[in-house]
Amino acid sequence: MGAITRTDLLRIMQSNFLKDHPYLYAFDRDTRLTRKKSVAKLMKERLDKRTLETLQIIGKKAEDLHYNAYLVGGTVRDIILRRETLDIDVVIEGDGIELAKQFAVDYSCKVKSHERFGTATLIFPDNLRIDIATARLEYYKSPAALPTVELSSIKLDLYRRDFTMNTLAIRLNPTGFGELIDSFGAQKDIKEKTIRVIHNLSFVEDPTRIFRAIRFEQRFGFQIGKHTANLINNAVRMNFLDQLDGYRFFSELKLIFQEEDPVPVIKRLAEFDILRFIHPKIKFNEKMKKHLQNIKGIISWFNLLY
Repeated sequence: MGAITRTDLLRIMQSNFLKDHPYLYAFDRDTRLTRKKSVAKLMKERLDKRTLETLQIIGKKAEDLHYNAYLVGGTVRDIILRRETLDIDVVIEGDGIELAKQFAVDYSCKVKSHERFGTATLIFPDNLRIDIATARLEYYKSPAALPTVELSSIKLDLYRRDFTMNTLAIRLNPTGFGELIDSFGAQKDIKEKTIRVIHNLSFVEDPTRIFRAIRFEQRFGFQIGKHTANLINNAVRMNFLDQLDGYRFFSELKLIFQEEDPVPVIKRLAEFDILRFIHPKIKFNEKMKKHLQNIKGIISWFNLLY
């Protein structure tokens, strides 16, 4: 007898979806070994002195507590892409909330914690904010459901991310500070400007990732990989987006309209036949394009005046 994992159960539940995609991983794992190199110099170039020094202190605090601290996600992606990064996200192999609370006492900053998810936010007097999370594994009891959380390692924490380009991590402990960890071929995909999911159930577990894939594609000038595009098409065909509640749908639309130019994103949504989930009569055409462009101009004027 063998062990049955939650992923196995979810695969069985989604047998129709998986019939065309019998493998869990969206790439050949054997060809994507974990690669490590130092990006300490690049961090110094891309991060302001205050942020860099704070991350070094967090790494030292983690080491004192016998934890491991990592800079993760979009922050690392933006450093590699040499883009401005606004959100600072740190993952702790250990108790992230405990580290945040001790750090706040030592360095006179505020901390807001969320026990259920093992996360905390450090808020400094100058409004610098750093999100700290305990390394965790998320699993979904049903498609489009909110995740259930368990403690895990950094590699499993990165595995729950949406796309390979967001799976990079940088070690913050004094021992090995600046070491870049790439377990899922993120550097290769970034170099090739490709957006790729980590596993074939990605859009089944969380259909909002479809919106993020399209937003990132247009923002970075990347291209959604062929296999990932097929997974999107299948998720749309099977109406997984219908399982999202109105709030989550609204949140994704709000993020789209916060993009510098939302029009290409809306056009791409139409190409994937996603606009019908917003309203069955919505069609992307020249009239809609013109309206969207006019709205952008109105918002720009409003921001200038107020």
